[in-house]
Amino acid sequence: MCPEILLVLICILIITPASFGYGLGLILKDEDRLSPIVQGVNLPILLLSGVLLPMELAPTWLQVLAHFNPVYYAVVAARVLCSGTLLDAKVGSAFLFMLLLTVHAVSSSTR
Repeated sequence: MCPEILLVLICILIITPASFGYGLGLILKDEDRLSPIVQGVNLPILLLSGVLLPMELAPTWLQVLAHFNPVYYAVVAARVLCSGTLLDAKVGSAFLFMLLLTVHAVSSSTR
């Protein structure tokens, strides 16, 4: 059951930046202007998400900053789901946060 829920979380996680990128691409209409913005946003999100290293190893100020990153919650929930725990508050909060962010990203990019 946990791998299926993790797959749903990953799909939600993929839809959000894709919608953001499409919406931004429609606004800018030039890939030379889009590329630096996308890279400038993606790198901090990746580094602050805890994908490469757990954020528990980071300094306190970086851990606090990571809580403003939506991908951080999905990574924490993915680790909890991979450990076999389905009913955890971290999983529920990640789904709630990511669903709200995904709905906002999709709705704003389709306008």
